[in-house]
Amino acid sequence: MKKIYNNRTKRALVFGDTMLLPGTNVAEEIDTDKFPGLKHYVEEDDVVVSDDPASAMKDANTEGVVDELEKLGEGDAKVSGAAKKRREQLGKMKAEAKAATEAAKKAEEEDGGVEA
Repeated sequence: MKKIYNNRTKRALVFGDTMLLPGTNVAEEIDTDKFPGLKHYVEEDDVVVSDDPASAMKDANTEGVVDELEKLGEGDAKVSGAAKKRREQLGKMKAEAKAATEAAKKAEEEDGGVEA
């Protein structure tokens, strides 16, 4: 059964074959008896397990995760609305990152032609 895990740490956490990246992750349920480290993270509130795709959407860090969350909440207008909004946010972040990369590359090219 798939579960929603929100990894609030700033690092990837690995439990068996499952990697939880920072932000929202959708993964097969992880057995806390088999992986007591996960139980510790949950108890410390560093990993939150949720059943609400709409609320988990705000921390989703990739379009693939948004797609998975939308599947889990299929037929729920609140989830569909949250997915659309998150996709727009991710698109803006991607565009901003691309623009910053291009500006840095252009500045480097302009500076690279000058010899001291």
